[in-house]
Amino acid sequence: MNLLNKYSKIIRKTRGENEKLEYENESLLARLKSSDELRDQNEIMTRKLKELKLSLKELKEKHDKLESVHDEHINRHRALKEEFTTLKVNNYNFELAYDLAISETHIATNHVAKLDVATSCDDLLTQVLANVVIAKASVEGVNRGYPNRHS
Repeated sequence: MNLLNKYSKIIRKTRGENEKLEYENESLLARLKSSDELRDQNEIMTRKLKELKLSLKELKEKHDKLESVHDEHINRHRALKEEFTTLKVNNYNFELAYDLAISETHIATNHVAKLDVATSCDDLLTQVLANVVIAKASVEGVNRGYPNRHS
């Protein structure tokens, strides 16, 4: 019986160790499974990270390009603003000179304005006379087409 007791103790001890090892084995399998899942997730995240880095690089390049275009537009806007101001001042000065030349040609200090006014007047008279001649010819042409009312 002694031998049987020894074998029974060994069997119980072995079963306890066997259960412990099975539990440990299940635990390790669960860890392995979660480790595989984590590895897969890590690979997915790594791919996403590479895609995002590439996208970030492209966006930075686009940003730099747009920033340089923006700077060019700002500079062009400033230049156009200065040009507009210059043109506005010149236009105002021309209006003053024209008004002075038209209203008081005898005291105009700008000889070009005097000449321009004189030329404009001559051109205007020529144009008016030409229009009068054309109008007379039109009236005579119309009168020729109709019988004289006074006869």
